[in-house]
Amino acid sequence: MDTVSNETASDDWFVDFKGDGLPILAVGRIPARTPEEAALVVSKLIDYENAEAGTWTQQAVMIADKTEEEDSFDFEGASAEVEALLPKSVTSQRISRGQGNDGAIRAQIIDSINEGRLLVNYIGHGSVEIWRGEYSVLMMWQPSRTEHACPSLLP
Repeated sequence: MDTVSNETASDDWFVDFKGDGLPILAVGRIPARTPEEAALVVSKLIDYENAEAGTWTQQAVMIADKTEEEDSFDFEGASAEVEALLPKSVTSQRISRGQGNDGAIRAQIIDSINEGRLLVNYIGHGSVEIWRGEYSVLMMWQPSRTEHACPSLLP
């Protein structure tokens, strides 16, 4: 797979046995530079697997960027398409930058993450480090003191 900016892992091609751009198996990496870091991550994964499931494991938040005049892509529509792929047992919350001012939307995103969500999905302008608008959560988010001990997946 072409990774023009090399901002994301591109290992899916290892398991794209049909050559259609779709992986047959899930591929992941353990983000570690040393054996000690790897051991720590593996212990966290084991703890996660053995933890009691809470309601957060059935909750997702779908975040869509505001579609501007210069955009040729419908972020809210794409977010709704992804949401439709979730299992029926998963409840989701929709947050759209086009539905309010950036400060309120940013607070809503942070509150949602702090409450605990299995999946945090963002569709819009940005990169792996920043999202468009004043709600650039990835660069500025600080976990709350009341945060649940539940990891969210930010694809």
